[in-house]
Amino acid sequence: MKEGMVLEPMVREVLRRAESARDMIAPCRDLAYATVGDSNAGMLRIGGRGGRGGPDEFTMSKYARSQLADVCGIPGKYFETCRVQQPRLLDDNVNTWLGAKEKDEYMIRTLDGNVRAVLSNSYRRVDNYEVLQYLMPEIEKLNAQYGVRYESVNLSDEKMYIKLVTDRLRCEVDVGDVVQGGVVISNSEVGAGSVSVAPLVFRLRCSNGLILADEGIKRNHVGRKTAISQFSETILSAETVRADNAALLLTVRDVMKHCLSLSELEKYAGMMRRTMGMRMEAEPVSAVKVLANRFDMSEDEKNGIIQSLMRGSQMTGFGLLNAVTDHSKYVGDYDRSTELEAVGGKMLRMSDAEWRSVLQAK
Repeated sequence: MKEGMVLEPMVREVLRRAESARDMIAPCRDLAYATVGDSNAGMLRIGGRGGRGGPDEFTMSKYARSQLADVCGIPGKYFETCRVQQPRLLDDNVNTWLGAKEKDEYMIRTLDGNVRAVLSNSYRRVDNYEVLQYLMPEIEKLNAQYGVRYESVNLSDEKMYIKLVTDRLRCEVDVGDVVQGGVVISNSEVGAGSVSVAPLVFRLRCSNGLILADEGIKRNHVGRKTAISQFSETILSAETVRADNAALLLTVRDVMKHCLSLSELEKYAGMMRRTMGMRMEAEPVSAVKVLANRFDMSEDEKNGIIQSLMRGSQMTGFGLLNAVTDHSKYVGDYDRSTELEAVGGKMLRMSDAEWRSVLQAK
């Protein structure tokens, strides 16, 4: 499993962001886009507060630009190409489409002078601070019962992750090959994913993590539409959404407890044993190529998985499964590393026919 941040600095940064963040609801008629500077950075102008005073100006994160592109119906790749090569054309395109949607309203999430998200005004805010505030005491209770540890945590621009593992839930997938039970909790404040809780299987021999994303829960950030005031922006208060989120976080807590059960771990271990008897008849490069196409992996990821497979020397479905989760530890981006751990979980769910298409690839 990829090493992330130290827990205490991560918690401090979550608290800092909670204090520094500023959210607004703005109609499209009060939004304008401009490309500025030698770096062609995108700038979003939120103007006027009903005509009083000048606009607020914010630089935009790459993720926020992709959301703005969606709002305007502009393909993301074309948006970024224009931003670098034809910035004035991009400005005209974006502002034209914003003008055509002047009655639509969006939630603009900002942090440290940057727009980090452009979202529907029915977006339900479940912020990382709120998740930590509620779940960390629950994790302490689980620690008393199961001896859970924070195996890996991380806070990226798009998501927060908490990966817990317990020594007290363990079983063998093979003689001497032990797996431990765990759970992964993730959340996004910018619309990059749902509030989610999923089982995690941790293989001691190689410190690989495998996420059963389909076995947990995902709750979309969809709530009630936020009414806009007579002015062009409304500062939103955390108190207005806290009550709505209480039931959601109770569900997260209950699913987190359910994931940490021996019966669940033994079920996943049985699924892993099934792959041990699946012999790889294809050349490793061919098998990995088919797998990479199925799960949209890059060329670098393909090459890394092949290297992990050869190091492991297990030419079976189980060996390929572990090659994917092993390579995830060496991917630079934590978000992508976690996605590859979830690919391992999806592989466990593949049918016999799907496995044959990979392991017998020509």
